[in-house]
Amino acid sequence: MTKWIPNKEEYKFLTSIDALDKGEKLVYHRGAYCAGKFRFAVRQLIDQKVVTSVTKKHGANDYEYIAVKL
Repeated sequence: MTKWIPNKEEYKFLTSIDALDKGEKLVYHRGAYCAGKFRFAVRQLIDQKVVTSVTKKHGANDYEYIAVKL
């Protein structure tokens, strides 16, 4: 298994997630599909049961990807 070492931006993102209270949300990407620099970090947090991810549709090919603190 490859060990994940967060870069500087991911570390700031993880710090922001850590500061959230249970149920609070943080948008980590908006676009046609789940991309962006934090998608891997969110996947790791989902696997660790720290957050869940939800999607909000705004229109055709326009979605928000949101991390919700568990």
